[in-house]
Amino acid sequence: GLLGDYNLGQNSLAAQKAYERELQVAQEIYGPESPQMTDALQSLGQDAVIRKDYPTAEKFFFHAVDINQKFFGEGSDKVAEALVHATSIYFADKDYPKAEPYLLRAVKIDEALYGPDSIDGAIPRNALCALYARWQQPDKEVACNRVLLAILEKQYGAQSPVLDRKSVV
Repeated sequence: GLLGDYNLGQNSLAAQKAYERELQVAQEIYGPESPQMTDALQSLGQDAVIRKDYPTAEKFFFHAVDINQKFFGEGSDKVAEALVHATSIYFADKDYPKAEPYLLRAVKIDEALYGPDSIDGAIPRNALCALYARWQQPDKEVACNRVLLAILEKQYGAQSPVLDRKSVV
């Protein structure tokens, strides 16, 4: 995986071969459809996104979602994380309407696990806010960013330098 990461974006064929090998080794060691395969599947998906091969990327990313759902359950942080990764396809392809339900699902999962104002749910929430910004949905973006700002203020304090109000509000 690290070898693939090193080559990602520079030598696509080398990255792809390394990730395929990582997937093969995970399958050999842990068995087919093991959750240990998800990192390699997501890496192969990201490589396919870089190559603009969105159907292949979708196959890899959603295979990882399916494996996590099977092993950890729909309400797991592993499913939420895999859903956020999968939406990178739709960000790259500018197919924002397709990304929204997956990000909403990830936000809902993390809110159920950690509570609606927990920092542990900030990653899918931040991705959702970024989606609305790129999609030019100002009402949804403002509402999303207000929730995100409240989460960050609770975690870091209202005057924290971590908060860059220009990008959050």
